[in-house]
Amino acid sequence: MAKKVKTILPTGNNRETRTPSFFNFHFSFLFRHKKGVSYYRKSLLYNVSVYSSFTLIEVMVAAVILITGVLFLYRGFFSSLNISSYAKHYVYALIWSDNKMENVEKDLKSFKMPIFPKTSGVFRIHNKKFLWNLTYSLLAATENVDMYEVNLKVGWKEGKRNIKVEKSTYIYYRK
Repeated sequence: MAKKVKTILPTGNNRETRTPSFFNFHFSFLFRHKKGVSYYRKSLLYNVSVYSSFTLIEVMVAAVILITGVLFLYRGFFSSLNISSYAKHYVYALIWSDNKMENVEKDLKSFKMPIFPKTSGVFRIHNKKFLWNLTYSLLAATENVDMYEVNLKVGWKEGKRNIKVEKSTYIYYRK
């Protein structure tokens, strides 16, 4: 605790000054902000340099505020990484499913009879495992044309969540 010292100025006014405390001296090597104090004592002018510094409690409060801010920044950083990873895998699944639907349509139109050789499987893109499932059903049949509904589901695991992308299309087959 700083002691208050009364000094009497030559003009007759009283002025209180503080003597530095232990914490001011202890932390003064970290933060040296020099304040000059001038006062009169016994008709002589004294110039005293007093170093102001932070107390231990102020340093601890500043550290807590800094740590809290850094934690919020890290949390935001990792959530943005998760979102970008999800978006990247979603785009991979969409591109692969478009390609698979085109292949199914091409195979159906090129063969003389409807053939869907493989209806489920696993594929990997950049070391990420994707599961897919293909289902089809006959909607309408005439003498020359058959109409099929083809559904494709692509799924993967993103952290603790299971994500699925579904595509559906209608394909006609000419006999």
